[in-house]
Amino acid sequence: MPLPYAEAVRLVEEEAQCQRQHKPSPSESCSIYNACDRVVSTTIYSPISTPQYDTSAMDGFALSAAATENASAETPVIFEVTATTTAGDKPHSTVDDLRDGVPPCLEIMTGAPFPLGLDRDWYDCCVPVEDVVVTENKFSTRRYIAVSKPARHFQHRRFAGGDFRKRDVIIEAGESVLPQHVMAMASVGLTHVPVLRRPRVAIFSTGCELLSPDALSKPHDFMIHDANGPYLTTMLRRRGVDVDFRGVLRDSPETMQDAISTALDKSRPYTVESSYKRAFAVQWHEGFSAIIPQKPRHIPTGHIDAE
Repeated sequence: MPLPYAEAVRLVEEEAQCQRQHKPSPSESCSIYNACDRVVSTTIYSPISTPQYDTSAMDGFALSAAATENASAETPVIFEVTATTTAGDKPHSTVDDLRDGVPPCLEIMTGAPFPLGLDRDWYDCCVPVEDVVVTENKFSTRRYIAVSKPARHFQHRRFAGGDFRKRDVIIEAGESVLPQHVMAMASVGLTHVPVLRRPRVAIFSTGCELLSPDALSKPHDFMIHDANGPYLTTMLRRRGVDVDFRGVLRDSPETMQDAISTALDKSRPYTVESSYKRAFAVQWHEGFSAIIPQKPRHIPTGHIDAE
């Protein structure tokens, strides 16, 4: 005797849980350019710390905050600009001596590295370009800035590892990739991500009253156009499912059994859905399926688990 619909669904869910626990989900490598909305199969960790060095958060001048302690509008502190560092340059690596009693500073652009080594204690902060007055000696082309208020220690300085440290989690296994995950992975040099294969779903519209999508004319005026098949197909594709619409089936158990058997691919099976007024409980016994027409079932529109 065929199984009741509810019991068949319970058995299918039970088998799915068993396979999830004992069989690894098929995975494939995906370019981060195509990874949005895909489900990652393993947790992704950052392979590096980023940024990999201290950088400036502003266009301005790297200098000693301590040297500006007494700066004011009436008595600004003067610094000489001794070099310029832009994003992509190697860090400035020497401490510049005072010339004519004027302390040095380094012009630094957003994203440029702060000086390394002993220079860290001198060039410890960045004063934005809009907070200084720049002057130039016309005879020597030497440039100077005037700082009129005290700077804070480490102000406008992004520290190495401030975004990610090595082995920080970027995305957990089972999560869907979002644009911000793509940005994070790209920032640490990842170009591909392991993802679960997309679920495959075969959809049939069932009913003797339905017209096939390619029907040129109605056999009679009491037939209707299929709407649920196109709806379910587009809805599932929008959620990242690999969907194959298999057409309209007549209300015949033999027709339905043949169609479902044809749709099932042993190498990579489908989940088979009926899209119109009937749902089917399928009980398999050594290749035989008992298909039981049921009353209409609610079609869920919430989250679809890609596993």
